[in-house]
Parts: sequence; structure tokens; C-alpha cells
Amino acid sequence: MPAPQPPLIVTAAEAAALLPLPEQAAEAPLALPEAPARSIAPVADAPTAGFLIGIAGQDRLGRELRIESEAFLQHVHVLGPTGRDKTTQICNLYLEAARLGLGAAYIEPKGDAVDDVLQRIPPERADDVVLLDLGNELHPPALNLLACAPGDEDVHVQALVGIFARLFDRFWGPRSEDILRSALATLLANHDPQLPTPTLADVLALLTDPAEKARRPVSDPVALAQFWRQWRALSDSQREQALAPLANKLRAFLGRRALRNVLCQEGAPDFERILAERKLLLVALPARTLGDAADLVGSVIVYRLWQTAQRLGPDPDRPPFLCLVDEAHRFCRLPQGLAQALAEARGYRLGFVLAHQHLAQLTDADLAAAIHANTQTKLCFALPPQDARRMEAHFLPRLDENDLRRLGRYRLACRISDEGRQLPAATAVAYPLPLPTRANPAERIRAAARGRALTVTEVEAALTERYGRPDPGDGGGSAAPDAGPPSGPPSTPPPEGGPRRRPSGHGRAGFGRSEKSDKDELNPDEDEPRAAA
Repeated sequence: MPAPQPPLIVTAAEAAALLPLPEQAAEAPLALPEAPARSIAPVADAPTAGFLIGIAGQDRLGRELRIESEAFLQHVHVLGPTGRDKTTQICNLYLEAARLGLGAAYIEPKGDAVDDVLQRIPPERADDVVLLDLGNELHPPALNLLACAPGDEDVHVQALVGIFARLFDRFWGPRSEDILRSALATLLANHDPQLPTPTLADVLALLTDPAEKARRPVSDPVALAQFWRQWRALSDSQREQALAPLANKLRAFLGRRALRNVLCQEGAPDFERILAERKLLLVALPARTLGDAADLVGSVIVYRLWQTAQRLGPDPDRPPFLCLVDEAHRFCRLPQGLAQALAEARGYRLGFVLAHQHLAQLTDADLAAAIHANTQTKLCFALPPQDARRMEAHFLPRLDENDLRRLGRYRLACRISDEGRQLPAATAVAYPLPLPTRANPAERIRAAARGRALTVTEVEAALTERYGRPDPGDGGGSAAPDAGPPSGPPSTPPPEGGPRRRPSGHGRAGFGRSEKSDKDELNPDEDEPRAAA
């Protein structure tokens, strides 16, 4: 038998010449798998303590990748499409904050991650959890958007008006803004301690019920007194026309029973205590309960955390407090924009973790610029081509656009801030959620939340007693429980005994009324899309 030929030893360049690959992948005789992203280890002086992010290796056999607590004060941007384990990463950061004894707030947009988090809270921190589950319709938590600390009334009025303006954007006009600002200022700045704390439902009651206005005298002789003189000088039809654009927006919130039961209670969480005592706030905003109002509620909560941090003042000895916001593009409609908060929050010991799916969701140019410039830590899961191209500059030269596209599932690219500088990029394998704790404090935490709340029957009875008014059209009977807070014009009958106007809801073609869009039902001077600046 002849001796076998000796093996052919060639260099990489020679092998490439002997085995040329087609320039176009489609022309290859065999389907070749796409090369994975490079696996890049962190630099030698990367943090070894703090929040655990993942393992810097392909199979969780490498070095732990961590972020120091102080680095969160320079904010974190988490980006990745759905199904890439982004929510798991946010949950792990929240649980790490609990483990390290820090305070944190997690704005969770769906509600499905709440149970996962509650089952894994360290037992010694269970009493620190403040659960605000707006999906609990049997025990609705109290979240009065008008509740504020004494002395903050003017600031709170401006903030609420600013959030409404950002929420409705082009469909928000100066008349609605003036009416809402004046009504809120009347309710808050002139509040009689013997009267119930005002809620969002009192806005329409104040503007449509002279008896309600008589209970709330105005002490501002310059702005508010002038507004109310002009308001009284209008005819009923003029007031109805002026109020219609604002009324339809408020009714969209107050018309949902589950949402009304939350927003029209007098109480609200004590945000100052939550920050000062390092509590763990967990907020669930499920769309099935809140609908589009979730954006308003989430934005108000984020603003209240930022406002409270400002009230507590800069204190270098206070531990960082984390505000983790999933789907951040929905819940960061702050009155002055997020850029100011990101630029100043570090001094107030508040760090933001902002997560979302893709960059096109940042339709507000100021919000997009603020996140790009002021979030010093970037955590990216596998990105679509457009986002990989835009995020590449943050990770060069160690990772490029192709690496950001080809990150496998559970792998992420990291650009970590440490001691005021950005460390070179690295890759890591993200951790799954830990196993539930043996004590499983979920039911204990939920029971505590139920103990702080009223039952739905008690809430609706209180709302009926407070806001139920005789309806002139039904012989003077009281309002039905389902009627909720007063809705005001344009559903009220016209003045001077004229014929009742048709309902303002959409009709169908062929029934004596042509189809129109929402804005056609409103005052033509309001709610028209604003021209681009």
C-alpha cells in the first residue's frame, strides 16, 4: 500500500487563493451561514463591582461585565427589537438595584413582567416595594394626577399643561391650553382644605357648573380673575364651542371605568417618601385597562419622580435612585422635554434607564438628540440595519455595523460609562431571570397593595356621591353609577329651552349625516394639526 501523501500546509492567504468564495452569497453552491458578531472582552480596568450585566464570553464562561452604581447617574440607553430579551435585562437591573439596597422605579408598559419581578424580590426588600398595578380593576390604586405637595401648585399646573401639550402635539391649541391652565390653577392654587382634593374630573365640573365655580373663589386678580370674567361674558354656545376640544380629550380618559376609578380618587403615592427612603416602585400600565391614557399616566409618574428629586435637592451622600422606563418614547413626555432632566438629574442623584425597540420610535427630535448625547452607557441587542448604521459610531472601532446586526439572541453590545469616561466597547451574554426566591413574596406584596387600596365598589360609590348630579333630562334623578364624573358640554342641552343637539359621536353615512373626522366636530380654530415650525 503506497504511503499517504503528506498534508498540505498553507497560510491563510494561500488558502484563500486556493478556495475562492463567490463575491455574491447567492451564487455560492452551498448556503454559507452568516458569520456571528465578534466576541470582544471588556478592558482590563472595567468595573468588577456593581450591577451585573452579563458574562463577556460566548457561553457564559468568561468574565462578568458590571456597571458601577454611580455610572447610572449618567443614564443608560437600552435598544433592541422585540424578542431579544430586552425586558429581561430591565427586570434584572431592577432586581440588582433591590439586591444592592438602592431605590428604583420601574415603569412597565404591559403588566406581564410584574409577576416575574415580584417573585424574585429579595425577601428583605419585600416591605420596600410600592406596587402600583393599574391593571387591578378590583382594587384600583389611587393616582390623582392633581395631587401635589403644598407650595408646588404653580409648578405642577405648568407641568400638567406641558404634558398634555406634548401628548396631543399637533392636536393641541392655545385656547385649550389657556382653559386647562386656568382651570387647574383655580383648583390647586385656591384649594380650600375643607373641600375634597381636586381631581381631573373637577376640571369639566368647574368649567360647566356655576355652583362648582362659586365654591372656588379666585385670589389671583391679574390672570385668573381676568380669565373668569371673560369666561362668564361668553354665551352658553360660545363656552360650549371653546370647551369642546379640551372636553373631548378629558372625556377620553374619564370615560373608561377602570381608568376613572384610578384617576378620580383623592390620593396618590408619596413620591418624596419613595425617593428619600429608597423604596422600590413598580408601576404596571397595561393597555387593556388604560388604552392611550397610559402615555399620560406614565409621563406624569416619570415627571413626579424628577420633580421630587429636584425638591429633595442635590445631596452627594444620597445613594442613586434609578428610574427604569420600558418603551421610553411613550412615557418621557416631560413638560420641558427629557433633555433637561437628563442633563441635570445626575446632580439630584436620579439615574434614568431608557429602553425601547428601535430609533424610529423617537419621533421627537429633541428626545432623540437628548438620548443620544446624554446616555453615557449604551446596551444594544441585535439591531436592524438602519439602527445598526446609526449606532455604529458609539461602538467603533471595536464593533462595527455588521457586529451590531449579527449579535445572537441573548447577546448584547455594551459601551459602559465608568468614572466619567466611556470604556471601549465589549460584548456579553445576558443573564436570564434568576429563579424565584423560596419565600416568593409576590402574594405578600400584592396583599399589601390591596390593603392600601379601596375596593372597586367603594371607589365607585364614592365617585357617585361626589360627582353624581341631577340630570335635567331625566326628571331630576341622580346620575347612574356608570355615568362617572360630569362630562359637561357638548352633551348638555342648549340654553333657552332650544331643541337638544344631536350626539357628537360619529354617525354612519345614509342616516341623515355625512361622515366627518374628529377634528371636523370641533371648533375649527382648535385641534387643527399645527403647521410644521
